[in-house]
Amino acid sequence: DAVGDIECSNNLHDQLKKDNATLFIALGDLCYKKDLTNFANTYGDFKKTNKLACLIGNHDSEEDGNLKILNETRQYCGDHWYRKIANDTTLLIGLNTNGDTNLQTQWGQSLVTNSTLMKGVKNVLILGHKPAHTPPKSHHPVESPTVQMFSAIGGNISKNVQVYEITAHNHFMAQSSNGHWFISGAGGR
Repeated sequence: DAVGDIECSNNLHDQLKKDNATLFIALGDLCYKKDLTNFANTYGDFKKTNKLACLIGNHDSEEDGNLKILNETRQYCGDHWYRKIANDTTLLIGLNTNGDTNLQTQWGQSLVTNSTLMKGVKNVLILGHKPAHTPPKSHHPVESPTVQMFSAIGGNISKNVQVYEITAHNHFMAQSSNGHWFISGAGGR
């Protein structure tokens, strides 16, 4: 399960339990508070069982948050990360779209060009809070640094590998007609 723009006082936690997801990916904007306490208390059970991966959103950074929540979110979620799942056939790349996109671009490119890491990988999911694609008239339009980062990483992936963009930021769910990008910003906000 992957969703962003999370409101911690709704039934999302209960729904995730019902889904029995092997992994919950929180796509940023982690409860809209001044610190990460509410998010950590609400979803800490997933973290304890290694069933949580999370990303920094604009409300978890200095853009619309503060330095305290940014530091807490970096410590709790990591600034950027990767994880292989599905018997190592799928590579998840989590990126901080409010972070240093040049550094993360280089890091992401080093992942997808590492033949040892990419052995057997059939799918790459590039995950972030802010999207590189949106439907027309979206509340939050795409931002050039995010587009450039996602494109530069995706452009270095073998054509034999399916690449998907999974993001949030806009408070709705949508996907492209070809199924290569998804917005899942429907966590309750």
